[in-house]
Amino acid sequence: MKNAEIIILPGEKGSDSLKVVIKGELTINNTSEIREAILGNIKNINMLEIQTEDVSSIDLTFYQFLISLKKTFSQDERKILISLIIPEESEDLLKNAGLDINLN
Repeated sequence: MKNAEIIILPGEKGSDSLKVVIKGELTINNTSEIREAILGNIKNINMLEIQTEDVSSIDLTFYQFLISLKKTFSQDERKILISLIIPEESEDLLKNAGLDINLN
């Protein structure tokens, strides 16, 4: 991945949860790789927590991925918690596009 990092942390032993921390450039350049890394780890997961940290940029491609993931988890009656911490100018971009940055 270019200028991005993904950290996948398993839940407690015996738990069916997973925490994913994503940092850096969350754009079209990295979304495909981030998507594959997450999807490859959630087959038997009933609770997924996604947290962003130290985000340098975010675009609509990454945001759409999060919306899709949320919709998939909801349809499967699984829980997902998304903590989207992004720079203020990125928040403004999403809000001006009519999108809600609170994905929960």
